[in-house]
Amino acid sequence: MGVEDLRSGKVDFAASCRVRTAGDPEDIQFIQVAWDALVFIVHRSNPLNSISLEEVRAIYAGKITRWKQMKGSDAPIKLFISRPQKGFSGVEASTKALVLKGEDPVKTPHTIFLASTGIVEQMMEKTPEGFATTGFSSARKRDVKLLKVSGVFPEKKNIAKGRYPLRRPLFILMPQNPKPEVKKFVDFVLSKKGQKLISSYGVVSLLDVK
Repeated sequence: MGVEDLRSGKVDFAASCRVRTAGDPEDIQFIQVAWDALVFIVHRSNPLNSISLEEVRAIYAGKITRWKQMKGSDAPIKLFISRPQKGFSGVEASTKALVLKGEDPVKTPHTIFLASTGIVEQMMEKTPEGFATTGFSSARKRDVKLLKVSGVFPEKKNIAKGRYPLRRPLFILMPQNPKPEVKKFVDFVLSKKGQKLISSYGVVSLLDVK
């Protein structure tokens, strides 16, 4: 659920992992409540353990198309990208901004667009040739391999301390004049108790980032 659901009135508040863009309604507040990071994932069976941002860009640009170009098997790289039919994918927007320097992915015969990040992660669990970008907070709960970036593993302490790159904010979205119970919930999430609760679930809270 995101901006589109809130805009249409389907929900009272929503979550987003992308920053406000020019097309977003002015009467929706983006309130940061935690931190996440982009991570690169492969199938558990993939021998690759680390990747550079240059290699990731080359995959998205269609310059690296087979795993043997990265000392793997002679199989095509199946690139899974989250792209909903309506609205924006927070992961795709973050990837474009933080990794691809504003460039769009180059579509190849092995680029597969899916409706949500959740579906991308599910496909990655059962596709040995797969490669995808997703968020740390959800990927850590999946049966996939998270890759190091230039030797740094994506884990909570490395994200919080800024050692792992590609950190990005997580937002709660609500109307300018929210329902009282929504305001009360967001106030709790932002409180010290709420932030400690977020951290206890393995997510990088605002308090974790010094």
